[in-house]
Amino acid sequence: MFLHMLKDVYYAEKQILKALPKMAKVAKAPELKKAFETHRDKTDGHVARLGQVFEIIGKAPRGKTCDVLAEETKTDKTLTQLGAPANSAAVAKAA
Repeated sequence: MFLHMLKDVYYAEKQILKALPKMAKVAKAPELKKAFETHRDKTDGHVARLGQVFEIIGKAPRGKTCDVLAEETKTDKTLTQLGAPANSAAVAKAA
């Protein structure tokens, strides 16, 4: 059970790492752009720590696809593609 949950969290953090730079790129408000960049830096640290946990338990750091997060990722892609009009929605999502 622990390994299953660890893989879910690792997958989630890796997906967030991919989405945040794209979201920062389309952010029009400087504060929003900075928030996405700061969140990306923190998430990068989370991934590194999760990698250490995998190492401690003797397993390769691999994520397991999570259907719920896959839907969230689709929403993030949509927000990114919409650009400026989506900034208010992205702020609400980030809050």
